[in-house]
Amino acid sequence: FAPTPISVASRLPQIVRNLRQGHTGELSLLTMGMQAAGNAARVFTTVTQIDDWVVLTGHVTALCLNGTLLLQIVVYWKATHHVNREVAEARANKKGQ
Repeated sequence: FAPTPISVASRLPQIVRNLRQGHTGELSLLTMGMQAAGNAARVFTTVTQIDDWVVLTGHVTALCLNGTLLLQIVVYWKATHHVNREVAEARANKKGQ
């Protein structure tokens, strides 16, 4: 039961921060995609092999949270690219001074 609150506590602040910033910073599309796919696999195996709603709830919660982060990466793709480019340019200018 403990992994579900820990998962929510670790993902929810990031989701809110992304919403407020309007970009996802350096979150990796590949990493979030693999995490969401892993959660989907866990949901599938839990539904087909285990009759435990507590375990299923945890995996569905993790899938929803990771899926939300994945969706944010896609939705904020252009804004994130723009922000990351500005940060890289600022760092380059700072080193050049």
